[in-house]
Amino acid sequence: MRWLATVICWLILIWLATGMLNRLTEDVGSHGPSSDPRVVDSNANSINHSAPASKESGQTIKRHFLAAPLSSGPFVELLSSTYSGAQARTPGRRRVAEHLLKITPRSTFARISLAEIDFLSGDYAGATHQISYALALGGSNSSALLDALVEMAKNPETRPFVADLIESRPRWSSTLLMRLAPTSAHKAYLWEWAEGDKRGEAAVVSALLRQNRIDLAYDAFLTFLTPESRAAMTAPFDAHFEGLPGAGPFTWDVDARAASFEPNGGLAVSSYGQTRKSIARQVTKLPSGLAQAKIMMSGDVSEGGNSFEWAIYCYRSRTPFWTLPATELSTEPVIIQEDISVPDADCEFQRVELAGLPGDFPRTGRALIQTLEISRLERSSTQ
Repeated sequence: MRWLATVICWLILIWLATGMLNRLTEDVGSHGPSSDPRVVDSNANSINHSAPASKESGQTIKRHFLAAPLSSGPFVELLSSTYSGAQARTPGRRRVAEHLLKITPRSTFARISLAEIDFLSGDYAGATHQISYALALGGSNSSALLDALVEMAKNPETRPFVADLIESRPRWSSTLLMRLAPTSAHKAYLWEWAEGDKRGEAAVVSALLRQNRIDLAYDAFLTFLTPESRAAMTAPFDAHFEGLPGAGPFTWDVDARAASFEPNGGLAVSSYGQTRKSIARQVTKLPSGLAQAKIMMSGDVSEGGNSFEWAIYCYRSRTPFWTLPATELSTEPVIIQEDISVPDADCEFQRVELAGLPGDFPRTGRALIQTLEISRLERSSTQ
């Protein structure tokens, strides 16, 4: 009996779809020439979308359907044969798109058609959700769909509907944030959307740096920090080398070939080779005037072998205003304290760097850095 029920359901489907095609192809025939669709369903056969939508083409569509009732091809052709613009949102076109979804649930063309219909009807919530479904399916249309969401995000009228999608963190949200960053990195709404999305946060900060807005990039970095990290803020950030999350370059950027974070905190580093190599670096913000660097580190550096050097530069300078060689280290941790004078002019932000220095002999130097913290020194009243 199951086979009988299956056959009956199949015949009902053909009957319903044939009736739909009869009604819709009559409408299509009265529209005149067709317009080319911007996207094509990857599940459909190749169809000539430039042919005029006439009664003859309508009969051709019906013949295609009767030859393969479960094929998406006739319905894709019918959708693409209707006008764009006002006539694209007719009830008939919606019925075709919805039917196409029933027989081909993974049809991106049906989703995109419904998105267009909803958008032209002013149903922005429906349009964004159809785009989201289409993006979840993937395919060659994803880039164009993301571009559409970018434009909707820029428009204050449609932005709230994109925000509703971002809130659920779909897998494509990071890519959307990255596309928005070059033009909207300074916008409060993008900061709100990017917070908690590692790639999105990095895209916002990087875009602001490319625009030479380091002050705003630093503000974004602080905004994206967790409340715990903000409460325990140090200069430089992550003074105990715990690998705390944050958007670069305001966190430690280490050369993985020469450095690694220890499980319980600290940075294990190696100095090798015949040239000076940057091992760890970070952009930070120190107030001008006197400061003190407190470094706790241990290691094994042979006389004449490779060693280390700390250096601090003004952000746009290639010449350090402070250096501290680390050529003699003990296997037990020692605390090194050195005064620093941060320049007043053109030095609002600084680059802190640990470098490996070549030695007279090819002997690898090794060290474990547990702390680097720089604090401001108040001038005494007697000075």
